[in-house]
Amino acid sequence: MKITALEQRTLSVPTGTAVSASIGSFDAVSYLVLTLHTDSGLAGSSHIQVPGRFGVQALRALVDDFAGLVVGRDPCDTAGFAELSWKRAFWLGQSGLWAFATSALDVAMWDIAGQAAGQPLWRLWGGKRDGVDVYGSGRMWLAQPLDSIVAEARDFVAQGFRAIKMRVASPELQRDVQRVAAVREAIGPGVRLMVDCNQGLDLERAVQLAAALRPYDIAWIEEPLPFHDVAGHAELRRRIDIPIATGENLYLPQEFEAFLAQGAVDVLMPDLQRCGGYTGMNRIAQACAAAGVRFSPHAYAWHSTHSVAACSGGGLVEYMPRGDQMFGRRSVLHDGLLQVPQEAGTGLRYDPPWLEQYRDA
Repeated sequence: MKITALEQRTLSVPTGTAVSASIGSFDAVSYLVLTLHTDSGLAGSSHIQVPGRFGVQALRALVDDFAGLVVGRDPCDTAGFAELSWKRAFWLGQSGLWAFATSALDVAMWDIAGQAAGQPLWRLWGGKRDGVDVYGSGRMWLAQPLDSIVAEARDFVAQGFRAIKMRVASPELQRDVQRVAAVREAIGPGVRLMVDCNQGLDLERAVQLAAALRPYDIAWIEEPLPFHDVAGHAELRRRIDIPIATGENLYLPQEFEAFLAQGAVDVLMPDLQRCGGYTGMNRIAQACAAAGVRFSPHAYAWHSTHSVAACSGGGLVEYMPRGDQMFGRRSVLHDGLLQVPQEAGTGLRYDPPWLEQYRDA
């Protein structure tokens, strides 16, 4: 079986409520949806997403350049493609836009490989779970008023979520404390509550926030410091008793390994579109299991269920509602668990009405 063509399309999808965090805000998400076609008739798909519109055309041009590397290749040879793309990055570098392009292609190739084997990827990789732990996210943003985030928290719990995440790192510490207290009161003690700082603090402010939030039973504090600051996260971990989560902005294997080696993280959060696709993510999942660190991929909920279901140490999926619209699926939780796709490959097909409604003119 050989890849015969690479197809792309771009979309722009309004977020509805403005997405606001300490690092910035946006009101639309651009998607680059790509499909690999093969001479067997099988096709694999994936996507890249960026906030706003900046950069999506540059990504499209780079992915177009990759057509010469993937057309004619066996899509099941994901390891061979990973090695080739690694070598070809000697000049431009292996992170940044390069990683976005290679990660998306890796996911599409794995989609084909799973279809060819007649199995969902999680089962192909030896997974035994058909449901994974999940938390509600993609809502409760920093700029929203208090009554809005409380209502959204209650709605997540009404849907069956047993864990949810909200944004913090306001300029005023007391504002964060007030908002966290209100959400905790609304959801009760039986629901896990995570807070995400989106790199909005320095070390001392992070220590202060963690101390102020201690009464509210916080499951983890996410990206409290700039994403690359390994030493800072290690020091913070020594000084607070709330688990630290980070990793969504890391790219290379050695970046993740540095956090593990220096004891700088309790929950590692690779992003599927940055870390090398499934090939990279599964390697990180194995490293987490070996180190006794929790594995919780950033975003890409439906795609990430496969890696979490196959990970020997388990993990936690980040659910954002827009994924349901994209694939025409409906998230149904059973005892707080998200059911993994049962169809071969990723089991995810982009909803034609969604593609048509939001396609770029």
